[in-house]
Amino acid sequence: MGGKTESYLTTGQFSGLERGFIQHCGPTAITNITMTLTARQTGQLPDTDEAEKRFKRIIRIGRRPVVYMNTDLFHLLGGTLDRSVPYYLRRSLKAFGLKNCRISRIFRLNMQQLEACIASGCIIYLIMRRHPVYGNHHMVCYGLEKRGSRTQDTFLRVADGWSSKPAYLPESDLKYAREVLIDNNEGAAKH
Repeated sequence: MGGKTESYLTTGQFSGLERGFIQHCGPTAITNITMTLTARQTGQLPDTDEAEKRFKRIIRIGRRPVVYMNTDLFHLLGGTLDRSVPYYLRRSLKAFGLKNCRISRIFRLNMQQLEACIASGCIIYLIMRRHPVYGNHHMVCYGLEKRGSRTQDTFLRVADGWSSKPAYLPESDLKYAREVLIDNNEGAAKH
């Protein structure tokens, strides 16, 4: 997996749409996931116009049950409600015909579990809390990269919503994350 089938859309690409968006890392992450899953089926990523259409639809899906709020009230209220991410993902994936995905809420993955999930083709939705760089932020993990023989030499390849290229988080940053698995492999082993 990787390369041309992974989406790295950014919040900046969507912030000026309609009347403007703030605190929209969750919808951006979900848009990246729908684009990537579609690319895995078709062999290529949908174009930018399609990405904008998907983002707007994902926003509408989140607004109905108040899962996503386009506001920032003292950095306390706004954006995507963390506990509603699995629900938001299910509704969004279904809206784009991506029905064979199993969504699992996991609170802490250890490195061995993460490696097994990635090896089986899972995408990991990361909900970062109090991260020293990202603060409270949602992003997508597509894979791992080992840069040495030690565990601490392992980095998560992520679509962080800030860069249109892969970003790399050290394995030690998992302590800031809560994870939601998106398993699009029918019959894949449980993690």
